[in-house]
Amino acid sequence: MTQDPDNDDEREAPKRPRVSRWAIFRSVSSAVLTLTFFGVCGGGLLAVFHPDTPLPPQWNPTVPLNVAHPVSPLTTSKLRMALNDPVS
Repeated sequence: MTQDPDNDDEREAPKRPRVSRWAIFRSVSSAVLTLTFFGVCGGGLLAVFHPDTPLPPQWNPTVPLNVAHPVSPLTTSKLRMALNDPVS
């Protein structure tokens, strides 16, 4: 029973290069950050456009300007939209 180096059955498969832990960490953290980003964007859109939004009307950019609402940072943009609206 001598070992024959030309025997194809006993050859070892070529070793693949080892993936570093940092590469795995970067890929997993990238996936987590991407999912978090899309979750925050989806939640923000849902908070603005949902009919039962928790936002007060003066803070909701989709609600038209009402002079009875308190002044907020969105009042300027709402006033511009109201002045540019040809129907009003």
